[in-house]
Amino acid sequence: MRISRLELYELVSKSPLSKVAPGLGVSATALAEICRARNVPYPGSGYWTRKSLGQTVALDPLPPEPGEQAVEIEPSKPRVRRTEKRTAEATAQEPNSAEPATSAAIVVKEPLTKPHPIIASWIANRERRRREAAASRDQWRIRNAPSPLSEIDRRRHAILDALFQALEGRGAKIAEAEKGLLSATIDGEKITFQVREKSRQVKISPQDNRSSYLSQELVGTGRLVFAIRTYLRGPHNEEWRETDSRPLEGQLPGIVDRLFQGAQILKAWHIEQEQERERWRQEAARRAERERLMKQDQKRRERLGELARNRVVASQIRELLDAVKSKPFAEEATIGGRSLAEWMAWAEAAADSLDATRGGAEGLFTMIASVEVERGWS
Repeated sequence: MRISRLELYELVSKSPLSKVAPGLGVSATALAEICRARNVPYPGSGYWTRKSLGQTVALDPLPPEPGEQAVEIEPSKPRVRRTEKRTAEATAQEPNSAEPATSAAIVVKEPLTKPHPIIASWIANRERRRREAAASRDQWRIRNAPSPLSEIDRRRHAILDALFQALEGRGAKIAEAEKGLLSATIDGEKITFQVREKSRQVKISPQDNRSSYLSQELVGTGRLVFAIRTYLRGPHNEEWRETDSRPLEGQLPGIVDRLFQGAQILKAWHIEQEQERERWRQEAARRAERERLMKQDQKRRERLGELARNRVVASQIRELLDAVKSKPFAEEATIGGRSLAEWMAWAEAAADSLDATRGGAEGLFTMIASVEVERGWS
């Protein structure tokens, strides 16, 4: 595709890059690189935010370019993904497409016969701690050892196992994260989440002597909650709570789709953030250059004033020499190892060196132009 710089400038000045790029067959990142390469200004996300709030915004004008050659835009080629659980027709899609594929029904298997490695590690670690506590015969360790897997634990494991398989079947990478959370890395974007049992507060009976200062405690409800912990922008409640009519198992397809949508949201957000950082870097560079030129101009003015003062001194030296020459003197007379004739020649040379007009306009402004202020490192 070939368009003029002016047409490209008008496109990016009317809509964000994330909306303009699909119409040109490229990603927002690629379009930003094209704009920078061809010196076409484009606004960052802050520009559109301020504009949506009714604030005054301004975009740098399009600078001229010698020759004004057309901008070449080559549409990106979509990549094809393959997995064991999806057909070729379902997998032939762009990883950054605006609408992700809708997940099919997800089967939750209970009991688990071959759990996902992460879940298998949890179960093995729990059993190891129980065995070690029993073998120690330490009553404190025995009391604080993990309890046997409850029905809600087994169900949580089964749901997570099915969720992991569905996500990995579409190319995601599952890992454990900090603070007991899990993470799914999709197209380079990391989203943290958890599946937990919903709790509620209940009053402690006055006859319960476990604590003298607690009046309430948290108890499990037997219902599970899936929660996305990564902020995905927008007024979304990123929790899926099960009810009697809507168990969490039946909500897994929507959860998988939301995770993939979230990855696209994060990628677009990070592109906007990079565009905004680039805009600030460019503005900082332009500001630094303006400051440098102002400082350089000031130093050149100072140099010009210095040369003007030196010329006054040169004129005064010549007047002094003329006054001395008007009186008779013996050129051969020696003072300080020099003859008077040599002293006169030395004084005239000193006057010439102070006179910036001896080289004419070219010589004068060559000396002025030699005064430069170096660019600072950014």
